[in-house]
Amino acid sequence: MYAVGDERGNDKAIAKLWKNGIATNLTDGTNTASANSVYVSGNDVYAVGFEFNGAKAIAKVWKNGIPMNLSNGLNAAFATSVFVSEGVVYVSGNEIIGTHSVAKIWENGKATNLSDGTNDADARSIFVFGNDVYAAGSEYDGNNTVAKYWKNGIPIVLTTGNFSASANALFVSDNNVYIAGYEFNGTKNIAKVWKNGVPMNLTDGNNDADASAIFISKNNIYTAGYEYAETTIAKIWNNMIGTNLSDGTLSTDIHSVFVSENNVYVAGDGSNGSKSVAKIWKNAVLTNLTDGSNNSFCYSVFVK
Repeated sequence: MYAVGDERGNDKAIAKLWKNGIATNLTDGTNTASANSVYVSGNDVYAVGFEFNGAKAIAKVWKNGIPMNLSNGLNAAFATSVFVSEGVVYVSGNEIIGTHSVAKIWENGKATNLSDGTNDADARSIFVFGNDVYAAGSEYDGNNTVAKYWKNGIPIVLTTGNFSASANALFVSDNNVYIAGYEFNGTKNIAKVWKNGVPMNLTDGNNDADASAIFISKNNIYTAGYEYAETTIAKIWNNMIGTNLSDGTLSTDIHSVFVSENNVYVAGDGSNGSKSVAKIWKNAVLTNLTDGSNNSFCYSVFVK
């Protein structure tokens, strides 16, 4: 089991990789950094995220711990998700160009803009199915953020823009495109799944909620995120039926879900009363990745 995130000791966050619970630092702590996504292909472990150069965030990919810059440091840039297919490393993210965030993908380090920079946009998740490259995120339309995804660079809009929304995670299975995210209903954020563009609500709108991760296995839809009721409650939904992973005593959040051999792995973090602790759940059984002495966060899990 592989997981990535960061640990924040003194002033600088250190990007981290955990393999079966054993931590390895991806950065030395000179500059603030974080790892946002992990993918394992063969014997190679890929992590993506960012590291500051003292002034700007540089989008980065680490292959077996060795860093490579995706951006040149002239503009702030962030890598959010990684997928490897037939030896090609695909990364989603965004770069601040001028006054706006531009949604981007990189293929083996070569950048392509998904948005034109007129309005803020980002790409939060990437998935490759056959010869098709999908990325999910959002773009501001002048009034609200619109949930959308791109297929081979062509945008497909999921929401009308009447209320703010975002597509946070994407999974393609049997030519069906599943997306997890949220849409505001005028009062609360509703956690949602879109299947081929058709929305399904995970929550009833009584509390703010968001779906940050999705995984399809044996035609089962696993979605993970949070619902807020006085504190942030970690949740997982199996075929739209929700289960709490935390009791609401202290705030806890989920960022990633992965299913392997009928085991469901979830990555996130939660408060111990004073610090945030990086966490993994396997079939709803919790394991802490850090001891709680420093703030730490776990953003992605991959099992191989």
